[in-house]
Amino acid sequence: MIRLCLSLVLLTLAVSDGPAAQAQSQTTIMAATSPAIFPDQEEPRLKGTLEEMLDKHADVLEVISSDNIRLQLRHRQVGIHPEDEELDVFVTQLLLSLRKFEGSGESSGATLQDLQQATLLENDQNLPEPDLHKLESAYRDVLETNTDLAVRQRVQHRLADIKLQQGEAALSGEDSNDSGAYFAESINAYEALLRDNPESPLSDQWLYQLSKAYAFNGQTDKSIVALEQLSSAYPDSPHVPEAEFRKAESYFAAGDYGSADFAYTRVSEYGEASPYYVNALYMQGWSRFKQSNYRRAIEPLTATIDYVMPTGNTMATIDRGQREIVQDCLRALALTFSYLDGAQSIAQTYDQLGSRSYLPLLYVQLGDLYLAQERYGDSAETYKSYIRSFPNSSEAPDFQIRAIESYEVGGFPPLVAQEKQLYLEYFSLNGIYWQGRDEVQRAGVRRYLQQFTQELANYNYVLAQQQAIPGEQSAVAKEHYQAAENYFQSFIENFPEDDRVPFMGFLLGETRFVLADYPGAIDAYEWVAYDFSDYEKAADAAYSAILAYEQLGKEGDNQADQKRTESELRFVATFDTDPRAPSILGNAAAALMQSGKFDQAFQVASMLVGWQPAPDPDLLDTARLVRAHSLFELKRYPDAELAYKSALSGMRVEDKRHPGALEHLAASIYRQGEQAVVAQDYHAAAQQFERVITAAPLSPTRVNAQFDAAMNYTKAGELEQANVLLLDFRNRFPNHALAASVGANLVSNYEQLEHWQSAAVELDIIAGVQPQEERERQALYLSASYYDRSGETELAILRYRSYANAWPQPFATRMEAMNRLAELYQLTEQPQKRRFWLAKTIAAHDQAGAGQSQRSLYLAAFSSSILAEDEYQSFSAIKLGYPIKASLKRKRTAMGRAVVAYQKTEAYGVQQFGTLATYGLGRIYQQLGADLMASERPETLSEMALEQYEMLLEEQAYPFEEKAISIYETNTRRSRNGLYDEWVRKSFTALGELLPVRYGKLERRIDFSGEIY
Repeated sequence: MIRLCLSLVLLTLAVSDGPAAQAQSQTTIMAATSPAIFPDQEEPRLKGTLEEMLDKHADVLEVISSDNIRLQLRHRQVGIHPEDEELDVFVTQLLLSLRKFEGSGESSGATLQDLQQATLLENDQNLPEPDLHKLESAYRDVLETNTDLAVRQRVQHRLADIKLQQGEAALSGEDSNDSGAYFAESINAYEALLRDNPESPLSDQWLYQLSKAYAFNGQTDKSIVALEQLSSAYPDSPHVPEAEFRKAESYFAAGDYGSADFAYTRVSEYGEASPYYVNALYMQGWSRFKQSNYRRAIEPLTATIDYVMPTGNTMATIDRGQREIVQDCLRALALTFSYLDGAQSIAQTYDQLGSRSYLPLLYVQLGDLYLAQERYGDSAETYKSYIRSFPNSSEAPDFQIRAIESYEVGGFPPLVAQEKQLYLEYFSLNGIYWQGRDEVQRAGVRRYLQQFTQELANYNYVLAQQQAIPGEQSAVAKEHYQAAENYFQSFIENFPEDDRVPFMGFLLGETRFVLADYPGAIDAYEWVAYDFSDYEKAADAAYSAILAYEQLGKEGDNQADQKRTESELRFVATFDTDPRAPSILGNAAAALMQSGKFDQAFQVASMLVGWQPAPDPDLLDTARLVRAHSLFELKRYPDAELAYKSALSGMRVEDKRHPGALEHLAASIYRQGEQAVVAQDYHAAAQQFERVITAAPLSPTRVNAQFDAAMNYTKAGELEQANVLLLDFRNRFPNHALAASVGANLVSNYEQLEHWQSAAVELDIIAGVQPQEERERQALYLSASYYDRSGETELAILRYRSYANAWPQPFATRMEAMNRLAELYQLTEQPQKRRFWLAKTIAAHDQAGAGQSQRSLYLAAFSSSILAEDEYQSFSAIKLGYPIKASLKRKRTAMGRAVVAYQKTEAYGVQQFGTLATYGLGRIYQQLGADLMASERPETLSEMALEQYEMLLEEQAYPFEEKAISIYETNTRRSRNGLYDEWVRKSFTALGELLPVRYGKLERRIDFSGEIY
């Protein structure tokens, strides 16, 4: 708006002064045109009072009181920003004067001389805004009444300018009408002026204004065409530089960066006199950047900085606007280099272009850009690149700090530590960097050296603790501990006046301790403890030295234990008020005792007992234990027993020393029992051992003591008491190695006491805990026999049966077990089970092969005879009914089984069972014959038929009787060889019944037995 007002003023001036004034006005328009608005920059408004503004621009503006109103430039062309408030004042006053002149009209007779002189108002006066609609109306009135072509041309020009102003007002919201309509009228007006006045000296100005109207109306392409026409047709026009600049800006805004680059280049060729020179250079760089032509973008951006901030100047010495331009260029260059090779590109570029004083700013800008992009490694590398290029520069320490901060922001503790370490290396107190530095610079660096040395020491120390593996030696942890040690040592040496030196010395000792450098740790600890005894951790350091001596002792240092004791006594002497002093004294007493100096141990322990103020009860317990242990080692067992009881009386059961003390109490009593054993006083020994049970029931010694007490009671003949202890032992300690022998001892004792059932129970236990072993077999058989002997028949059956099933060998024992099973089943009236085991006995003998014996033969024959008798009884029980055929068939089948059974018995060849089998066979045939004769007769037979039927039965029975006689006679003939047993005698009796004439007399008895077993 204001620039349009200025145009109105200049038009008025042109009307009054003619071509010379017009040329002057064109120059002023060029000078008043605003510079480009940069992508990331807004030009600030100048502030101040009207007088201050006028004074500031006194070399530019001057209001002259004369016949004319004239805007005069002095000395040189100067770009005036369109929003300077003093220009607002100046133009507004001119407009007020113009309104007065225009309002008079030609009929008024007013001339240019009637214009009111333009003067500045007072600071507190409000300036009225010009009314463009009224101006437009006034000019249209002039156009309607004036026929002068020159005047009409000027008025048309003015009306076009007003429409352009009205469009701008509509765009800004100051006018509610459609801006497009205003711009369209303005465009039509300028095009008409150009078309109707092709030779006008104002054509370049009209083209300039036309391009502006097109631009405001969104017709960018036409705006550029107008500017190109202006540049081509009027190359000497003062509007050309701005036209070229506006073209470039239009190209840039449209994304045609190649054309923008060319246009900005042309603007820059006008040189430094052009108000657009700096902006063109800057935007030339941006255009090339947008084309990804990064390397070509560097030179114009660099040239911009060189122009705004020449060598020798700094950011602090240039004004605010210049600082912002430099900062913008640095940002643009940083972006450019970020798309190339970063810091490496900076170094390569300025090796070619020549070094610049502002290079540190450029490295910082690039590093900060990477940091904002979260490219922490690239950011740090940029700062470090500067250090590599300029290692001795005054900025080098600050750049290393920036690299550290980049890694800190990124969250990379290891890299932070690494860069801090490099800081210490680059700028060490004895390094080259310190040469030629003043005290201020040294103080800043020294502060960071001190800070980083401490931080790296702590960092490595903490990291080492984190990396440490309990119970193992971690190589990584060791490396960090070694680094921490070096930093602690460096801090102590380089900053001895620092208050943290004792603390660093203490941590140095801690680090060496972890690294197993115990002599070095002791040196550090004792230096802190006794050179800085007022230091809050001095006593801790002294205590840690004692621990280090302890570790030396573990490593085999022969003098370490003695030195440790000396160190402990030194601690007590120096830090007697320390709460650890009594405990350390107790440790010294224990160490003396462990070294075999029992008398001295007793004395030191006594010192602890007498310590004032009284030490902790636990420590008193320690002292009392040392006294008791010493007595025990001196083999004064009764005294030791009393000492241990004294120590235990005040000791909590939860005390970790309690079990040991209780064990030693038990041992003291046990040793007294051992002494009684040596004296062969078994009863006294047993009582001493048994006393351990009461005195220390939870002691491991109690286990052996109880067993030994039982054994000694056994030796003393006190079996019942021994058995009580043995049974209790097994119940309490079933998994103890001695528990396995308890059963055997109990069996022995029970046998002596003839407690068979109890012995059998113990044998069961023995068999159960030792499966599939010879001892189990023996225990199982013996258990069965003991249950049998004690009358526990059912338990005996179970054990014999388990044995017979589980132990095929030894064969003889198994045969006896099966035989006894058959007997027990007979006793318990279980005939079926008896027959089962009789059959098993027979089968076992038959399958034994070479393992058969006379005993197994006898048992097999005996078992067979029993089974044969059972078959005979089954045969005998079958009665012959009518019709006889069916019952006779069953009878003969049963007879066949019985015959086979007796034949098998006879086949074993045992005389005792051979005569039995022969007799049994005869009895079978005799029984069959008798049963035939006694069979049931048909009731329907007549007397004669019945007689015939009986005769037939006799004929059937007779062969069986003859067979029976023959078999009996076989048995009786054995008497001739001196064999006359029960079965021979029964055979004679049977023959007497069958053949009474022949065998009816009594036979002479021969007393002889043919038994085998």
